[in-house]
Amino acid sequence: MKLVFLGDIHGNQAALDAVLEDVHRKPADGIYHVGDVVGYGAQPREVIARLRAEGIEGVRGNHDERVLTGVPLPVGQAGADLAEAGATICDWTRGVLNADDRVWLEQQPFLRTIETGRMKVALFHATPVDMTTPAHVDQGDDFFREMASQTGANVHVFGHTHVPFSRVVDRCWFVNAGALNLSCDGDPRAAYAVVELNGGAAVRIVRVPFDPGPEQAAARAAGLPSGLQGMTRAS
Repeated sequence: MKLVFLGDIHGNQAALDAVLEDVHRKPADGIYHVGDVVGYGAQPREVIARLRAEGIEGVRGNHDERVLTGVPLPVGQAGADLAEAGATICDWTRGVLNADDRVWLEQQPFLRTIETGRMKVALFHATPVDMTTPAHVDQGDDFFREMASQTGANVHVFGHTHVPFSRVVDRCWFVNAGALNLSCDGDPRAAYAVVELNGGAAVRIVRVPFDPGPEQAAARAAGLPSGLQGMTRAS
């Protein structure tokens, strides 16, 4: 079974369109997102419409939660300027989503599991128990063992840090799908993860170039920060 995971789309329609064009050239058995569908980008309604049209479901991220509730969950750990921009865009996004957009976003659970025969995949935004604690590739094995104890899954897929990676600890797989918008590892292309399950997990991170111009133009038209740069290790 071949599954595709999209991370941290953050309201960027051009990035999503480019990635889905690439995904559809190599059909998969399922496509999911790992949260933060909105936030930072100025095209939240367009992104939600495309995900709904494609039947792509996933989980809720910290930006999604802040947009829905107005509760000031941390939306960035990459410096005060970016955190302020993220909060401003979340507030703006709350005002532009319509009732159907909100219902769809609310229907994205905190944790989603996918059963595939002998394999169980757990999908969440940051960790299985909260939306904001980042998981980094260089954290110790015990950090990942704790994840596995919380889910009982063989494969864990998440995002939040905008840095893709894959780790294996005690025959459990941990996959950060990376980000479609605002990558943090020095590669400006959108990233997504392909996970093939066959008694184990074969993981590939795929990079796709996209034109940032449309989202930046939409941000300028809305009076929002555009061309955000300088993210480091968390979102």
